[in-house]
Amino acid sequence: MASASALVTLAGWLAIAAGAAVALLGLVLFGSMFSGGGAPVSGAGLFVILTLGAGPVLILTGIAMIVSGFKLMGGHAWARTVLEVIAWTSMCASAGWVIYNASQQDHIYRYHVIQGAMFLLGVTVPAIVLIALLRSDAIQRAMIR
Repeated sequence: MASASALVTLAGWLAIAAGAAVALLGLVLFGSMFSGGGAPVSGAGLFVILTLGAGPVLILTGIAMIVSGFKLMGGHAWARTVLEVIAWTSMCASAGWVIYNASQQDHIYRYHVIQGAMFLLGVTVPAIVLIALLRSDAIQRAMIR
């Protein structure tokens, strides 16, 4: 079994990598507003929500994950709580997004199932791994502040 410090370091770097990906996605969404490409007419409302709403939220969430990852490796217990809340929220939001997309389709074809599975794989698996690491007894004992 790995030592507690190795698990804390692994969880911290996983949080930092995930935070960087989330912040980058937020920057892409927010920056797409200024690209001049415009939005498709049928998706104009969703485009505005994603660029003006979700973009800045994802940027701030990514920054919070990066800071919490470094603080977690420093032994701060509050960082564990912040990362757990973000991971659980991302799992619930991704499941809701897949359910919403499935409900909007007239017919669900194989590629819809594959897209949903890839989305869940990319979002929920890192969140599940992070939650499992953060809830381990070794990490809980390692938190000193």
